[in-house]
Amino acid sequence: MIAIPFTGLVAYFGDLIPMSVVHNVLALGLLGLIGVHASGALYHQFIRHDGLLMRMVKSESSGQ
Repeated sequence: MIAIPFTGLVAYFGDLIPMSVVHNVLALGLLGLIGVHASGALYHQFIRHDGLLMRMVKSESSGQ
């Protein structure tokens, strides 16, 4: 995640075409990972019905 803004800055100020390609590939990779993560959460919620999202969101009153 740190590499994406760094490569963007280097591509912008350094006028390096290969660095802009690296920046775009990293950005698309991150978007892909976010999509897979969200798809997995929706799969657990609507297909498996295992209550995974509620277990992550629900806070315990015991203080743990």
